[in-house]
Amino acid sequence: MLPALAGPLPAAWGATLRALSDRFNRIEGAPEGDYFSAANVEPYFAHHGWAQAEALAAIAAESPFDPPRVVWDLGGGPGVLTAAASVLWPEATFALTDLREEALRWAESRLKPLGVPLSLHRQRLPELPGGPPDLVMVGHVLNELTEADQLRLLAALKERLAPGGRILILEPALRSTTRRLMALREELRAAPFTIQAPCPCLGPCPMLPLERQWCVAELPWNPPTWFRALDEDAGLDRRLLSFAYLLAQKDGSPRAPKARVVGVPKAQKGKIERWMCLPEGGERWEALSRHGEPTWAAPRGTEVEPSSSGDLKAQSEGWPVRRFRS
Repeated sequence: MLPALAGPLPAAWGATLRALSDRFNRIEGAPEGDYFSAANVEPYFAHHGWAQAEALAAIAAESPFDPPRVVWDLGGGPGVLTAAASVLWPEATFALTDLREEALRWAESRLKPLGVPLSLHRQRLPELPGGPPDLVMVGHVLNELTEADQLRLLAALKERLAPGGRILILEPALRSTTRRLMALREELRAAPFTIQAPCPCLGPCPMLPLERQWCVAELPWNPPTWFRALDEDAGLDRRLLSFAYLLAQKDGSPRAPKARVVGVPKAQKGKIERWMCLPEGGERWEALSRHGEPTWAAPRGTEVEPSSSGDLKAQSEGWPVRRFRS
């Protein structure tokens, strides 16, 4: 998705990346602020940027749609998603917004030589560029806004989006940021909008009342060797591609219903468990390990075929339990 790195990585990148990750994960410092300084932007692009680009590609592969003509990358910093989207949709034109002039200039110096049709806008969200977009990407920025500004931004986007256009929100796979995104889902499922992914359930989110659960994708992936080396230098572990997301469309039809693995399964001796989101709501599926691993025992975020072959039992934490014999 993004240009691969060649040669040895700068020795300082590991420590810089770890400090950035601690800020984003609320371990040390806050995610807000000028983290796109000259020393930070390249390790950020190489690690977090690569992962965001792979997440965008995974979403586009699972939920394909007609190529957009006008794409907004809001609060996009150095243009990670713009770079990835320009590969997926090479005929599109892009508007990149951010509050940080340095990040915008970095994006301009790297992306324009690659032929990416790009306009830059130094703006503070919920301020928006002009014109109606076909696709709006909001990557790892919604969590930096106040709840009031989040609502103002979504209201403005719903008003400005072109007919048939889409809003894609990507957020870190943290419990707090994901649960806030789950709550904001309500703003994007009322007509004329439909949720395209990841939700099979078209009603209120069945997982939102469960305070210890959150809905993310954790997909197997195979990043390049240099990514693994940078991961190790920073003391991180991105064995799975983890992200939270919502894809909504204006004047669109819901996708064909599937089931999706969601939530955090409990470790139970002799049992296999998955929390499943279905068109009619949520269920917890169980099977005995001695029968082998069922086809639905997949990583969080995986789409599987719905099944009614199991036996429905009493509810657990508000969700029906479906037990499979094989």
